Amino acid sequence: MGKENIDVKMIECRISGVSLLHAICLAFLMYSAAGMSTASEKDAQPVSSARLDETKIQGLREKAIKGDVDAQYQMGLMYATGKGVSQNYDEALRWFRPAAQSGFAKAETSMGFMYANGFAVTKSDTQSLYWYEKAANHGDPVAQNNLAMLYDQGIGNQAHSRDVNKALKWYRKAAEQGLVTAQARLGFIYMIGDDIAKNGDEAFTWMSKAARQGHLESMANLGYLYEQGFGVKQNYAEALKWYQAAANAGSPMGEFNIAHLYQEGLGVAKDSALALNWYRKAADHGMAEAWMRLASASRRGEGTVKNQAEAIRLYRIAADMGSVNAQHDLGLVYMNGDGVPQDDIEAEKRFEQAADQGDVETQFLLFKFYLDRYDKNGSLGAESFFKKSTNSIKAYKWLLIAKSNSMKDCKVCKTADSYLQIADLAMTAKDVKQARDYVVEWKTRFSKRPRKEILPL
Repeated sequence: MGKENIDVKMIECRISGVSLLHAICLAFLMYSAAGMSTASEKDAQPVSSARLDETKIQGLREKAIKGDVDAQYQMGLMYATGKGVSQNYDEALRWFRPAAQSGFAKAETSMGFMYANGFAVTKSDTQSLYWYEKAANHGDPVAQNNLAMLYDQGIGNQAHSRDVNKALKWYRKAAEQGLVTAQARLGFIYMIGDDIAKNGDEAFTWMSKAARQGHLESMANLGYLYEQGFGVKQNYAEALKWYQAAANAGSPMGEFNIAHLYQEGLGVAKDSALALNWYRKAADHGMAEAWMRLASASRRGEGTVKNQAEAIRLYRIAADMGSVNAQHDLGLVYMNGDGVPQDDIEAEKRFEQAADQGDVETQFLLFKFYLDRYDKNGSLGAESFFKKSTNSIKAYKWLLIAKSNSMKDCKVCKTADSYLQIADLAMTAKDVKQARDYVVEWKTRFSKRPRKEILPL
């Protein structure tokens, strides 16, 4: 793909986000810890990591039996987390339910979590939504955050049920109460313009609040805002400060972005060797895109000795870890026989990996790959390809997906439309239907993936 295309995709690999499911679990665990340390009743002792003695547990149990909702919640929390007792979700549910039915917000949130994960109940998005809504309306920030996540993700991971406006409403309520997870997500949505207009002021406001609370991804993202001058005056020194803070706290994204500053000489003296050192740190910490940058450096001899064989080895690592850029570039390497034996099978495999992750450029390229391999001399034409090629159905699938995925910036739409018109006339109705069925299957599967703003770290 080369440096130019990597720069175009920079927003994908240099800002950091969190899997929504992971964030929901984190929010619950954070809330559990908070709940265990703030019993409102004087005698309802907080649950510690040490095993509670039976006397204290019995005292809490007696209060719960008598209808003390806070004690009921504490009992449920003990059994849900296994702190002080053996973990038992059935027992947790037994205590959470009456407290929740009495309108105790923390217990309502816990019920939402139980249904979201299918703990001691049949997993139900509807019931999870019901309990989160009750708790959110009772002012619980964790419920507000988790409710926002459901609307952000789409109820049941269904893209058609996604409601960004409702998500923003509840994220904001939770963020205003100081919940760092909500602040981070709210800032991120405004930063990237996730189905809304980008807003630098909002992005900076919420990202800085989350970063100053020590939120790892937000520290790296705040540095990015300073680097880009989005919502704040451009300041490379501040960008570096926040990248270093993130890196010192264990963020591969912070390390990666420090490397980028040195690679490009942004606010620092350009230093390819130092950039490589930071890319290696991020790579060693599991960042696929850092392996991709190391591969590119070896391929071009930037900060290191030019070594095509080493570049291919590093590309494979990055591609196998999920780097779309590496999968795309590795496909090109094998397609063209660039430093390796030409191998269409391996090229197709790598293109398929990137296309399956939703990369529009590779989806269209894959269609062209099938067409060009059939019509090597350019004498047969697209009509012949769609009529006779064994790859016509796959080509149609990726062509249609590429078109539908690029509506916001549809660079391939006109070209795709012309090829699809030829295909619709040349292919049998049965083959067209099969190709379109594959598109539906891919979109359904793709929409159910957890929403991520960055490749997995």
